Amino acid sequence: MSDYQDVTVIEADGARLVLEVVETHPDMPLLRRLEDDAEEVRTFAAMLLLEVNGRGECALATYAAGLPEIDPKLLVASATLRDVMPNDPASTEQEPLCRARLEVLLVDEEHAGDYPVGATWGAAGDPAGDLDDYLG
Repeated sequence: MSDYQDVTVIEADGARLVLEVVETHPDMPLLRRLEDDAEEVRTFAAMLLLEVNGRGECALATYAAGLPEIDPKLLVASATLRDVMPNDPASTEQEPLCRARLEVLLVDEEHAGDYPVGATWGAAGDPAGDLDDYLG
């Protein structure tokens, strides 16, 4: 699977994380479309976080895999996109690739250990996907 986003942890304080998300694939420009949909942003945040060390290789993924059904509300208390802007301000594309800050509050602070400031990874977050299928 191709990565659609590059993710970097820019702040981490207990259960609160701030991620920089940079769209990298022209087939999946999501950030502008997600801005106004809180539930999709929460699902998107959960998907990005589940990929930190590869699917199924972090405390959050281990916890999620033990749930009967993976509900983003059981992983991420809240998620908000901020400062969505084109990667290239000079872009004339109708739907340019964007970057944004994603502020995330995890449900359980114990799951925050896999996300130190400076951690970076590629992700394929798509809130239209199914989180159960996402973990394989």
